[in-house]
Amino acid sequence: MFRSITRYFGNLLLLSGVVTLWYAVGKTINFLNNPSIEKDVDDRASSQKSKSNSINSSMTSIIQTKTEFNVWTVVYSKYQEIRTLSQLINKALGSVVTLSLARAILYNSANMDDVLFSPKIPGRILLVLLMINDGVTFFLAANICVQMESFKVWLSNDGNRKHAPYDQMFIVLNDVNTATIGIRGSNIFTISHSLLWNVLTSVVTFFIMCLQSRIGNDTSLVAG
Repeated sequence: MFRSITRYFGNLLLLSGVVTLWYAVGKTINFLNNPSIEKDVDDRASSQKSKSNSINSSMTSIIQTKTEFNVWTVVYSKYQEIRTLSQLINKALGSVVTLSLARAILYNSANMDDVLFSPKIPGRILLVLLMINDGVTFFLAANICVQMESFKVWLSNDGNRKHAPYDQMFIVLNDVNTATIGIRGSNIFTISHSLLWNVLTSVVTFFIMCLQSRIGNDTSLVAG
């Protein structure tokens, strides 16, 4: 009983972390794809200048020369925020991700036949719910990497990267290419669609082996 409660708590904790990062990344990508992104940045710059004038009008020219407020400034600031969020979530849940993925492969493949053959209806329902939870959690985690590809698409536009310093642009592209921002398991792997396909293949393979073993045992019992 205690093991089941711990498992459910771990699943919900992981799902909450994945949803948090997925939502934050999605919100940033929506900002990138916003047709009026330059107008929004201009409005924000005007607001910042108004505040500067109200505080000390003599300092306005100094602030303007030191801080160039443009689209890239806002985009990179938002990128740093989701990068920090990703690091915090992975630091807290890295081991949970590894254990959950291992359990999804071993436990689900070994017990998937219970969904078909188990006489206990509550057990079937719980197993189906756990599988659905695993599917949703890992799908959203993999979708984070897909969303991050939008940064590469956005930077492929000459107009978007004209204000981007080379070092900052290199950091963003390197992080996207190495899947730095995403749900990582103990800093060993990042949940991506390619990894999920490998996991699904392993689960199906183990399930077929367990099913064949079960059928073989049932056949030998009948023959005996």
